[in-house]
Amino acid sequence: MNTTSDPRVLSARATGQLAALIAAVPAERLGDPTPCEEFDIRGLLAHLVGGLNAGAAIGETGKPERLTAVADVADDGWAAAYEAGRARLAAAWADDAKLDMPISVPWAVRTSPRGA
Repeated sequence: MNTTSDPRVLSARATGQLAALIAAVPAERLGDPTPCEEFDIRGLLAHLVGGLNAGAAIGETGKPERLTAVADVADDGWAAAYEAGRARLAAAWADDAKLDMPISVPWAVRTSPRGA
């Protein structure tokens, strides 16, 4: 496998950086607004964890799952919820063969292997 084109390396780095930011958010700030008017910080975190779960579902089944914001996360549980989503995403895409499987999502279809 050519690791220079392996998207899992960049994904792990990006989600790791975001995990560190999430872990630093104090619970009393979760109701604060974000630049996106539809989300406060809590809503944004729910959306981000939902995105990890949706990405994992594609790796697990080859089919997209509707991105659904997670619910019922305690205010002090966002870092753990995000880490669980990161772990699920990494596990879902751990098999190198999955990087070359055909994938159809609402915004695109990939039928050929990476770099082909």
